[in-house]
Amino acid sequence: MKFIFSQFSAFSFFLILIILIPFQSFAQNSILFGDEDPLEVRIFTNLDELLKGKNEDSKKQKAEFQYKNKDGKWVTLPVTLKLRGNFRKKNCDFPPIQVNFSNSGKKGHLFVGQKKMKMVTTCTEKEFLLKEFLVYKSYNLITDYSFRVRLLKVKFKNSGKNQKNVSGYAFLIEDIDEVARRCNAKEFETEKDQVKPQKTDFYNNLFMFHFMVGNSDFLFSSSHNMKTIKLNDSKEKLFIPYDFDWCGFVDPAYKNRIQGGLLDIDLKTRSFRGYCMKEDELNMVFNNFRKLKPSFLKLYNDFAYLNKKGKEEIISYVMEFYDFMDNPKEVETWMKAYCEVEE
Repeated sequence: MKFIFSQFSAFSFFLILIILIPFQSFAQNSILFGDEDPLEVRIFTNLDELLKGKNEDSKKQKAEFQYKNKDGKWVTLPVTLKLRGNFRKKNCDFPPIQVNFSNSGKKGHLFVGQKKMKMVTTCTEKEFLLKEFLVYKSYNLITDYSFRVRLLKVKFKNSGKNQKNVSGYAFLIEDIDEVARRCNAKEFETEKDQVKPQKTDFYNNLFMFHFMVGNSDFLFSSSHNMKTIKLNDSKEKLFIPYDFDWCGFVDPAYKNRIQGGLLDIDLKTRSFRGYCMKEDELNMVFNNFRKLKPSFLKLYNDFAYLNKKGKEEIISYVMEFYDFMDNPKEVETWMKAYCEVEE
């Protein structure tokens, strides 16, 4: 009996570990993305080497990632960094980076369960970064099938000789594997033209959200600025959008860095790129956004880190969308005339 009991105890302990590790990951991520205050972060690395990747293939680079916990103590994690992005990688003063936490341990820190996280850094002025952060938070209000984000106050400490230390706002984007896990799904690796959005409430709301924030910088056929998850229960495939800087809500000044500022790029003009909807379908989506209006405005007004001018700009832009909804002639002209008929 003693031998049998020992076997059972070991097996039970193993089961407990299997159960607790995902639970700990869920709990830590709830803290990571549930706290609205900026997380203080310090990153120690060789910026001279890292920023060489702006004009060539970016390579992984070791770094020391520190964050300040609730007790005011610094927690240190080993990570690797890599520059990411296309336009921003080449044109930003400090490009976005990918932070890989895979070798940071599976317990005892805030980033348990996260693997490769995108860190959006301040490209030029901080106002544009803060506005993009609010686009993510706006979509979180519409659906849980979305990327969660956490605002940071980050300092990059250079161990090299040439680059100066860099500090400012940034934000982290939830790893797609974590999105899939909390949504009871798996990431679905799409190939060109393999997955096409269906005409469902989810996609009708997604298209309307893109229209609200003035975003046309996405493409389903090639998954441009999209990730895909496949729900375990229904097997439905859902596109999860990201990278919102190139939209009217943000309207970044660095848009004019294309071709040396020779192009006058208008991001404010909205373009509806969704399916045509019947009157009752359209009214259902409009009513959903009308219900969300107080939540959107509260989100923007309560956000302490964007200046008054920035708040006024985004609220004015969103209110234009709500005025549009209540104008049947405008809806007919700008939405029904350009919508796509589902095949």
